[in-house]
Amino acid sequence: MKFSPLRLYSSGSKEIRDAYFLKEGSVEFSISSVDEVKSRGQAVYPKLEDKYELKGKNLILGATEIILNHLLDDFKTVRLETALLLQDSKIKKIPVFKVLKGLRDQASFRENITMILEKKIFLTNHILNKKIEKLTSDNQKFVKGCFLYYQKLKELAKNNREKNLSALDQDNIFYNQGEIFYKSALSIEKTVKKNLWERMILLAQKYYDTIRGIRAVNDLIINKEKGKNLWPQLEEGLELLSN
Repeated sequence: MKFSPLRLYSSGSKEIRDAYFLKEGSVEFSISSVDEVKSRGQAVYPKLEDKYELKGKNLILGATEIILNHLLDDFKTVRLETALLLQDSKIKKIPVFKVLKGLRDQASFRENITMILEKKIFLTNHILNKKIEKLTSDNQKFVKGCFLYYQKLKELAKNNREKNLSALDQDNIFYNQGEIFYKSALSIEKTVKKNLWERMILLAQKYYDTIRGIRAVNDLIINKEKGKNLWPQLEEGLELLSN
């Protein structure tokens, strides 16, 4: 009989009731769930390039969204990916209240999750970079332009400079896309100034930003003409920012 992986949770799910303790074995993660692919109706959707696998013993998985939703103010996220338990693996659920207690009371618990987050960020950064390399030249140009647009507008806001220009709106596609690309490109350096608790939360935020980056690039892969079509408007906005 063919083995069917057990779905632990699905990308986009609002039900985040548990993390998981992987006693031994492997879990496959995919940023684009099967349901998402079907809903988009895209036969060529690059779901296979969104997958990565974690193997080992005594790993705490599925805690990222719990950290973001319970330890950060005014933050609410759904499941960021789909997790499938692979063959010959042993796992048990950890309810949210036990996750929060473990985070609060056990340094080893925090160390375990921090280690997992570092691995996940390394693997998903690799996925993101490979996807960006495969974009059309127009869409690569669009990514860089949005990135620059976001940086310039943030700098203007920081310096409290006012420009009465409608194109310099912080609630438009170029600013929003630029923010996603900018944050997904940021690196988190290991520093003695950050204790384990702070680093764990920063890594959870970084993972969230990386997943958003992958989704944004996936959209450009599907919509190959998007960058080309929007470039004239983006170019105008960049010129206004430079004056």
